[in-house]
Amino acid sequence: HNLHDLGINSFFPVQNDVIPILLRQNSHQAVIPRDICVSAPTGSGKTIAFLIPIINSLMQEKIRGNRLRALILQPSRELAQQVYKVAKQLSKKCNLQVALSTGQVDFATEQKVLVSNRSSNNNSGSGLFKSFHNNHTLNDDLDSSKACNILVDIIICTPGRLLEHIQR
Repeated sequence: HNLHDLGINSFFPVQNDVIPILLRQNSHQAVIPRDICVSAPTGSGKTIAFLIPIINSLMQEKIRGNRLRALILQPSRELAQQVYKVAKQLSKKCNLQVALSTGQVDFATEQKVLVSNRSSNNNSGSGLFKSFHNNHTLNDDLDSSKACNILVDIIICTPGRLLEHIQR
């Protein structure tokens, strides 16, 4: 329904080619999706081509837990904002929380959108990206973390802001 709400009645060629491949990869829980590289002109539908399979995959998960479910890294604030806008529109009726992390708001304000503290004694950072810094997998740390509740399913961010989260 969200596609029709956005005025999308048919797909562009890049979407016709990519979406079925990614949906097929995500249809088997035991299969880890592989990377895919797409080169297409601006405005050809690449953003929707990768967002639809991500949202579809997240909607099919039976257990959500306290973990970040998707991280979308964009090279610039402008691209991150564009992807965020489309992700918010596509996930509107899907009960998924999407956040933007580009450094345009102060760190403390951004943290309040991304996580909530479970205990006030923890001074080791938010816990959201802590695992990258400690050489663990992100989900292992977050699933066992008692330091915070993850408030979002999908984060769209820039490399600089991601590094700031990891370091703090």
